[in-house]
Amino acid sequence: MADDGDAKLVLKPGAMTMYLSNFQRSADSETFFFHDFLLQNRKVESLAKTMDEVKEVRRCDLSVNNIVDVAMMKDM
Repeated sequence: MADDGDAKLVLKPGAMTMYLSNFQRSADSETFFFHDFLLQNRKVESLAKTMDEVKEVRRCDLSVNNIVDVAMMKDM
């Protein structure tokens, strides 16, 4: 039986909101956005299309993961 601590996190579209925090108003007060996307040490291997959902964040922490292809982050 595998230990839950060894489980890899598979990111799926629509499931990113649980990793977003610090909801703020923009400088021009026209819109709101999430400031932080915190997904450190979750054993993530692939970002797939999920990064489209978090492209407006100001701080993105994906440290201590196994991400090989970071091409999905080019539009951030």
